[in-house]
Amino acid sequence: MSDATLTQRAMNVLVVDDSKSMRHLIGAVLRELGHRALTARDADAALQYFSEKRIDLVLVDVEMPGMDGFELTRALRERLANDWIPIVFLSSRQEAELIERGIEAGGDDYLTKPINPTVLRAKLVAMSRISNMRRDLLSAQAQLASYRNDPLTGVPGKTVLIEKLLRLWRDCRRDDQPVSLIRTDVMELEQINHTNGVDYGDRILVSIGHALIDNAPEGSVYGRIDGDEFIVCWPCALDDAQQWWDDHHDLFQARDVMADCEVKGTVLSMNAEQFDSLSDLLDVSAAQVSVA
Repeated sequence: MSDATLTQRAMNVLVVDDSKSMRHLIGAVLRELGHRALTARDADAALQYFSEKRIDLVLVDVEMPGMDGFELTRALRERLANDWIPIVFLSSRQEAELIERGIEAGGDDYLTKPINPTVLRAKLVAMSRISNMRRDLLSAQAQLASYRNDPLTGVPGKTVLIEKLLRLWRDCRRDDQPVSLIRTDVMELEQINHTNGVDYGDRILVSIGHALIDNAPEGSVYGRIDGDEFIVCWPCALDDAQQWWDDHHDLFQARDVMADCEVKGTVLSMNAEQFDSLSDLLDVSAAQVSVA
């Protein structure tokens, strides 16, 4: 066996078969390849594993008492609608119609019994590669999301905020709609961090982020500019924006964190002059918002 095969990332492999000898055989091959073998004799036991562990691959017998392999696969695909896991069927039958039914049920591959250990090893190596690629993709997606969202507060970060603000600004200028913006910042955050510690100040920022996520006006653009400053911007008149801030001001005061925290809100009408001022703050050229 090659070094590349031996260094495949270990998977949690669920083997579902009513035959104890088959579970033992497949489990031995899995352990030989460095994977963790989890075994279940029926569909109910298999479903229970998904409440307890992360499963990377399922090997399931087609002919089982009670819920068969096809029915179990359909149940798993419905339960894991947003999470793809490879499923390989095991069966002594090789009819084309049966294989077609398995693929339609949500299966990915087929192994015929009696199981040939060499073929099983090859399938496991192939499925391990797919599992590794899936993990790497999910990791890359999570990393990309962390770049786009502020990792501390969960609201859009500066890069995304600029993109959305420019789009909103263009749309509203084109449609001749008023645009208003509220800038919030935490008064004396530097002193709060010095007195109570940075973790304490971070809790204030997280609280503000949650307030924005839960209460931002429909159709608004919001996010964290930097440090203690947040923005919420949407198509509305200045008076409406001021009324929204008056109505929601208390929600941004982080009272659950500390009683004497003060979050100041500045309400602006986004005319051209105000956008020039905002552009300086965001390091955005006003030329970027020109409308054809």
